[in-house]
Amino acid sequence: MKKFIRSRSKNVKLHVEWNMKSQPLNNKGGHTLVSCIGVLVRRNVSITFSSWNDVRMNSVKGRIWEDTIVSFHAT
Repeated sequence: MKKFIRSRSKNVKLHVEWNMKSQPLNNKGGHTLVSCIGVLVRRNVSITFSSWNDVRMNSVKGRIWEDTIVSFHAT
C-alpha cells in the first residue's frame, strides 16, 4: 500500500492489466487494486446493508468508483 499512497499523493495513476476473464492480474497492479477497493469498502459500506444491490448503496458505490478511477488506469 505504500506504493499506492505515494503515487496517489503525486497524482500518478497505477496501471492494471486484466486477463481474458476480465480479472486483474496480481503481478500487473491487480493486487494493489483489490487491496485498495477492500479498504474503500470497509471504510464506506455499513454492515447494516443487507445487499450490495440496495438502492441506498448507489451513492456509496459512486464514491468508491470515483476514488478508484482517480488512482488506477486500466490497460
